[in-house]
Amino acid sequence: MRKGENLRIQRMVWEIQPDGRYWEDDDGFGGESDLEILLYTYLDDKGNFTGSFRTYSIGGEEFVRKGISDN
Repeated sequence: MRKGENLRIQRMVWEIQPDGRYWEDDDGFGGESDLEILLYTYLDDKGNFTGSFRTYSIGGEEFVRKGISDN
């Protein structure tokens, strides 16, 4: 945050790979053993990225800590 400014930061989560059940049809055929993969980054109040994407979760195991900007 820049000195003297009151910026709002929001977390953006992006699903880059759905879990294997995404590929199943109505009968359950076609499923894969893929793990769901989520990445995250933060955006400022103007929609600009404040950093690079990081791992949020893989297969339900979270790799992110709760921060002050999480609501």
